[in-house]
Amino acid sequence: MSELTTNERASAYLPTALYYMLWTLIVAVSVHDGYLVLLNRWTIAVDEMNPVGRWLIATNGGDVRFLLITKLTGTIVAAAILLILYWRKPRLAWIICPIVAVAQTGLAVYLTSY
Repeated sequence: MSELTTNERASAYLPTALYYMLWTLIVAVSVHDGYLVLLNRWTIAVDEMNPVGRWLIATNGGDVRFLLITKLTGTIVAAAILLILYWRKPRLAWIICPIVAVAQTGLAVYLTSY
């Protein structure tokens, strides 16, 4: 019975580490987006581009609470689905997670340039 070398062990963990880095990027951008909503809560009713977000703000009388709760819930659900998917069907997870990470990167670029 042969032991794995350090390089072989590191190579075995690399795909998992990369997946978790993409997952962390997705969550971090979502948290940053929520932070920006909270930070700009006085003007977000006018600045919000998403019609669902505008509707949530309008439904709550101009308060961002419904929008933030919806964002938080969506982030938790999406993050959990991505983790469970990776544990159960890694090939499918490797298709979905990078696509979501690219979309979140686009959102991050948009949010920081706006």
